[in-house]
Amino acid sequence: MTREKLNREAITAALAELEGWSLAADGASIKRSFGFKNFSEAFPS
Repeated sequence: MTREKLNREAITAALAELEGWSLAADGASIKRSFGFKNFSEAFPS
């Protein structure tokens, strides 16, 4: 069974429901970025 790729309109609509996610520059993947004050903050204890 093969899967069809979503068209740009479907991608935009789906991403609108996902907080913090956006279409990557390549247009073929999605991305989400996280920001931390320092390295230690990135790893909860």
